[in-house]
Amino acid sequence: MKPVFKFDAMTTAADTGVPLDALAVATTARIVGVSARGDERTRLQAMGLCAGRLVEVVKAGDPMIVRVLGTRIGLAAALAARVQVERRDSSLADSDRDH
Repeated sequence: MKPVFKFDAMTTAADTGVPLDALAVATTARIVGVSARGDERTRLQAMGLCAGRLVEVVKAGDPMIVRVLGTRIGLAAALAARVQVERRDSSLADSDRDH
């Protein structure tokens, strides 16, 4: 049996966010949606990239490296472009960070 994953609606994400691959190094953002489908969507969630999660850009480019849940993850720029985010203040309080 395959697990079922829930994601924000693609239209909402596209209207409110910017693509993850557009962020500069050291930028922190909250994921507002994922426009990937099928296996790509499942892979992103398995890596912790889902709506509501905080991410920090460690290295820009292709591949880019992001930190999510304290782990560094490498992403192809084309895949990162399917993750919509809202920028946050880079000096987040510890209580606002995902662990």
